[in-house]
Amino acid sequence: MSDIKVIIMDVDGTLTNNKKVVTEKTKKALIKAQELGSILVLASGRPTSGLLDLAKELKMNEHNGLLVSFNGSKVIDCETNKVLFNETMSVEEGQAVLEHMKNFKVKPMIDKGDYMYVNDVFDNEVMYNGEPFNIIKYESRGGKFKLCEQ
Repeated sequence: MSDIKVIIMDVDGTLTNNKKVVTEKTKKALIKAQELGSILVLASGRPTSGLLDLAKELKMNEHNGLLVSFNGSKVIDCETNKVLFNETMSVEEGQAVLEHMKNFKVKPMIDKGDYMYVNDVFDNEVMYNGEPFNIIKYESRGGKFKLCEQ
């Protein structure tokens, strides 16, 4: 039995390296910690679908792991797939946020079910570490979404 009861970690840049990969050393350590009784919690701004492959890779379904997605608005039990918490915005709140975002140089992306909604699939480039980066491609593939323009 481990003295560490819970391990909570972010994904991008914490669990994964700069290539968005979990190293073998990290994977082995986290699986071992779970085998010793620690509960692993992945907490991220990512959608739930963007965490599922990582949870599987870390065998969280075998050790009562939890996924905290959408910056804390949804919590899933990896063993049962039961939604433990889900707090979404109302349509009115979402519309207000989107209206406010027009004042900033951002690319809003909204996911619902299997779809990710964007304003323009071709307006996708942001700068990341000084390099052009296709954010819509990255987010849609990571979450396994179909793209839809709104």
